[in-house]
Amino acid sequence: MRRLLALASIVLACACGGDDGTTPPACTPPAAFPVGDATGHAQPLGAGPTEARAGRVTAADLPAVPSGLITWKAGDYVLANDRVALVIEDVGDSDLYDPWGGRPVGLARVAGGRMVEPANFGELFLLTGRASLITEDVSVLNDGANGQPAVIRTVGTLHPLPFFSSITMGVFEDLTGVRAAIDYELAPGSNKVDIRYRYLSDVDRQLETGGILHALMYAERTPTFVPGAGWSDQIGGAPYFGVVDDGATSWAYVPAGQIGSALAVSGFVGGVAQGFRLPACAAFDRVHASLIIGGPGLDGLVAAVAGERAEAVRAITGTVTRGGAPAPGVHVHAVDAATDTYYSRTTTAADGSFTIHVPTTAGARLVAVAEAAQVTATVVDAATST
Repeated sequence: MRRLLALASIVLACACGGDDGTTPPACTPPAAFPVGDATGHAQPLGAGPTEARAGRVTAADLPAVPSGLITWKAGDYVLANDRVALVIEDVGDSDLYDPWGGRPVGLARVAGGRMVEPANFGELFLLTGRASLITEDVSVLNDGANGQPAVIRTVGTLHPLPFFSSITMGVFEDLTGVRAAIDYELAPGSNKVDIRYRYLSDVDRQLETGGILHALMYAERTPTFVPGAGWSDQIGGAPYFGVVDDGATSWAYVPAGQIGSALAVSGFVGGVAQGFRLPACAAFDRVHASLIIGGPGLDGLVAAVAGERAEAVRAITGTVTRGGAPAPGVHVHAVDAATDTYYSRTTTAADGSFTIHVPTTAGARLVAVAEAAQVTATVVDAATST
């Protein structure tokens, strides 16, 4: 492998020369990334229906998470509208596997200007090849006061992710030192946060990133969902995968490219999408992925994803009973009546009622399960469901 890499380096070096064998002109580095305001909006959680805001959170802004494992804290940044909120860690050392700050550390839905039912959030990796970002600055690029999408920016340089570096050396090109920024963008009235990577290359040749790893840790806290397949950590080929906190806020990860091979082990869930080229001596940006925030549980997320992806769904409502009495806390699963394609899951309320969403063109079969025993589900709109 070392010999092959050395040979590849020689080939690349030769390719950088001019047609006449001369050395090309020196590369002029692109202009540095502008940074934003260190504070942002004074009331970032007070957005109305036509606003999105960005600013810093206080201790009072952060709701309790039952597990007590979430790592957000006062002074971190929040991106919020009247529907959802995403918290970004401040610059500095992180408690997570990615040690450099500036990454998502929690999310929740928003109601009445407060974050509610926060997800039991783990860790999300935002990698280019095998490189993460050594964060030098986190700021608010747009606080949303102008009615445009609110933006939080993380600026730094690429460097191999420490725990991931040794097993990927020789697989991905070394991008150490390439300047980069991650922009988190939330529009008014949206459940979707776009994660945009921006790069400034001062290298006088194109750089191949290799495959792009999309991955998360601590998946055992909140199980993963693959549309069509159901509860699974095998995310290869999926248009997105959901991270579900039953009864609380859940979220979907939508990669920019098709995920091919996938791996799941010891709470790590990941998959590799096709890489791209960084142009020589130039700025370049691309949407790396999007997070769609919804809930509670899986069905609230399914509805949020359908809304953001313009996919038509219909709601089925009903009541679950046991022995003629309402059955609360029962899981109701929706699958395709003909193919058993898995659509969604919800939980019954105190009176046994439920609402679940399925594609408008699908004939759905509902299965209600409590304590490993099937119970009776009465569908209210049976005229439009099977």
